Amino acid sequence: MVTVDVLPNGLPGIRHFQGNSHDPEILKQVLEFLGDQPDVVFVDADHSDEAVRADFNLWWPNTGLTLGFHDILMASVAPFWNEISLQYPSVQIIGKDIASANEWQYPGPHLSGQVGCGGIGVLFK
Repeated sequence: MVTVDVLPNGLPGIRHFQGNSHDPEILKQVLEFLGDQPDVVFVDADHSDEAVRADFNLWWPNTGLTLGFHDILMASVAPFWNEISLQYPSVQIIGKDIASANEWQYPGPHLSGQVGCGGIGVLFK
């Protein structure tokens, strides 16, 4: 299913696919719609270890340049991210400012600003 959002100003928005990120049918729809594999895929989905691995196994071979993951600091995602990020060129983006961490993290960050969730990990081909 292709969904077209409409932005608040009434202009057409971004086309997106809604469904399970590790469902091969979603991959098929994306590939058919684009006519080729996407250059960049960003996954912010189910946070279980099994689901993150399934997302990687489905999208990595079908992504042209870059595959990104959200919440790489979560306890359920971090082991996979730490494993896979050592095997491929990768970067991590992790906010550290205390004010932002206090605003969105519960039960709250360490006083150092180190957060226990969030973070973005990006793999490069």
